[in-house]
Amino acid sequence: MRAFVPPIFCVLVLIPASILAGEPLSQKRYSIKHDDPSTGTHVARDRIVGSIPLDKRYSELTREQQDAFKSQYEQMAENDEPPFPVDGLGPLYKGIAEVHKQFLRRGFGLGADGFLALHVQVDSQGKATSVSAYQSPDPEMTKYAAAVAMFTKYKPAVCGGHPCAMVFPIRIELMSRR
Repeated sequence: MRAFVPPIFCVLVLIPASILAGEPLSQKRYSIKHDDPSTGTHVARDRIVGSIPLDKRYSELTREQQDAFKSQYEQMAENDEPPFPVDGLGPLYKGIAEVHKQFLRRGFGLGADGFLALHVQVDSQGKATSVSAYQSPDPEMTKYAAAVAMFTKYKPAVCGGHPCAMVFPIRIELMSRR
C-alpha cells in the first residue's frame, strides 16, 4: 500500500538588508514562478520573490538596483562593486529552492521552514572559498544550501578598481505551502 504525500510547495523570499534595518524597500517585486501550477489551478505560484531582478547579471542591473544591492555592505566606495553570481541571482536561488523542496519531501516538511542567512566568502577570481551560516531552520538544510552556494560561480568584488575577496550575503526565508 502506498501512502499519499500531499504536494509541497516551497517559496524563497529574498530578504534585503534594508528590510532587516527597517529602511523602506522599493515597491517593484521580481519573481520566478513554479514550473507547474498547483492542483486545481492553471496559475503557477511564485517560487522565488525578491526586490532585485533575478535574471540579470550585476552589469545588467540599473544603477538604482546596484545601489540597493550594495546597501548590504557597510563601507563601499562609489566605484567599488560587491561579488555577485555570474548568471544572476536566479540560478543560485533556484538551486536553494530545489534543495528545500527535496528536503521537504524527504523529511515531510518538519523543521525546514524559516530564515536562512549565509555568508559566502568569494575570492578575487570569483570562486567561493567558504560558507558561514548565521541563521538556519535546520542544520541539514544549511549543509545543502551551502553546497549550492559553493558551486556557484561569482563575479569577484571590485575594490579600488581591482578584483578583491569579499563576502556575498544570502538572506532568505524558506517557506513551504501544502
